[in-house]
Amino acid sequence: MADVHFDRSFATKREKVRAALRDATEASFASAIDLALSESVDAFLVAGDLFDRAECAYRTERFLRTQIARLHEAGITFLYATGNHDPGPAVRRIEWPEGVVLFDRSTPNRVAVEREGRVVGYVTAAGHARSSTGENLAAAFPAAPRDGDVPEVAMLHATVSGSLGYAGHGRHAPCSQGDLIEKGYGYWALGHIHLRQSVVEDVAAHYPGGPLGLSRRETGEKGVLIVSLEADAPADVGFHATAPLRWESITVDLSETAEWDGVQRAIRRAIDISLDAPAGETLLTIRLEGATRLATEIRHPETTDSLTGEILYDAGLRDLFLEVRGLRRPVERERFLVEPIHSMCELVRALRSGEESIESIAPPKFAGAPLEPERKGEYLLALLEGAEDELVDLMWKERP
Repeated sequence: MADVHFDRSFATKREKVRAALRDATEASFASAIDLALSESVDAFLVAGDLFDRAECAYRTERFLRTQIARLHEAGITFLYATGNHDPGPAVRRIEWPEGVVLFDRSTPNRVAVEREGRVVGYVTAAGHARSSTGENLAAAFPAAPRDGDVPEVAMLHATVSGSLGYAGHGRHAPCSQGDLIEKGYGYWALGHIHLRQSVVEDVAAHYPGGPLGLSRRETGEKGVLIVSLEADAPADVGFHATAPLRWESITVDLSETAEWDGVQRAIRRAIDISLDAPAGETLLTIRLEGATRLATEIRHPETTDSLTGEILYDAGLRDLFLEVRGLRRPVERERFLVEPIHSMCELVRALRSGEESIESIAPPKFAGAPLEPERKGEYLLALLEGAEDELVDLMWKERP
């Protein structure tokens, strides 16, 4: 597993939802421990960002000690390589229980994994010694020994170029797919990008995603990977869901909707058709889009809040976020692209394409951008969604 992010604040959510997400993080981790015990694994690997920040809460430390003790009693080693959110100096302050192997420095270290006194494999890993690591840690890994009769595994929290979601993440310990291939390991256990995926065709190298979605962008089932390895044989990698809550997103087109009753009917119909998980286990984002004469009123904060509360109660969802930027009034935008509206729309196009700097127009501190540097660009671009239609809506006034 990777990217657990214990002690995340979930600051934008209501207190009841924040508490549910914190509990769900623990529940998902405990389910992963249950799975490891039931499968009689040899090692339990965490590829970075076990914690969301340098300080570990007392409740979290006690919880972890209890869960790791369950593994230790079963003879299962807990191997943990630090990430950019939980670098080495921070985790060294924790009183780790028996059965933990900590990789908290950037120099790769190779350790034997034993069961009942017999070496069953080796894990070579490196951790983040500080919160910002721009060096290629994968390049420093030694080549895997080729004459052994047990598997060789590598573990690292890193940004692998070309992987899905690569562009939206900070370049922490950046490396190439070739760096992973040339080292000759039977499996690379990776962390940092929260999208579950295999990143290299020629070698087993996987991001497991996180055991719980951390925001409305991280939709779908979340969990861990069970990896079966033998020396000189392809890895068998299987996903197992562990998260008791999941984020989902659906889009509702209100183009044919002219009355308020129709708005709620369209939304409820979309929920019934599109939602796979039980409503009580779902944190849902509904993107409203299309041309409707109700667009301006729906986009008003009081209306959005009222509609959110009604749908939340009616559908029995754990949480709901209504995204309304895609709504517009039913006008033919091209007819109204006159100065200065045309100039503003051209500026939006240039910003979206990268011809102009977003930060020169709206510095992050004024745009309410996230603190994490890797998310600022993504956030500012998201603000431009539907901007052309909104400009027409705000700036054009019909003559009597």
